Amino acid sequence: MSIGSLYQYFPNKDALLVELADRHLEEAMSVLVAEAVAVRDEDLDLRRALERLLRVAIDVNDRPVHQLLWTAPRTDELTARFDAAEEVMVSEVAWHLERAGWGPADLDRRARLIVVAAEAAVHDPLLASDPDALVSELVTVFLAR
Repeated sequence: MSIGSLYQYFPNKDALLVELADRHLEEAMSVLVAEAVAVRDEDLDLRRALERLLRVAIDVNDRPVHQLLWTAPRTDELTARFDAAEEVMVSEVAWHLERAGWGPADLDRRARLIVVAAEAAVHDPLLASDPDALVSELVTVFLAR
């Protein structure tokens, strides 16, 4: 496709990046939600559940264009979609924490901390360069009481 044809559909480069980021978010959430369902169905313990979810998060974010998309401009609508996706994952992690016996006072705060820390770590190229070590270290930190 020529640049002229491309800009027939997008007014500028930022609009194109926003569309690509939106599509990436949709694809990533589809994969993450499917894995969350599989993890629940397999009735994994908390450590194994977190390891599986983290590995999928790393996999869906391990794309050459991902770093560019992560820094793409954010419209209010796209920001709201990222926030909603984060809430889905916080809810999922809280469910696993509760099932593993974490008290109600810890659930939401710990679940949010896990999701936010995992998201930051997955998007750090140096940390994500060794996925096995990253998963192991994150799960150890997340499960500390």
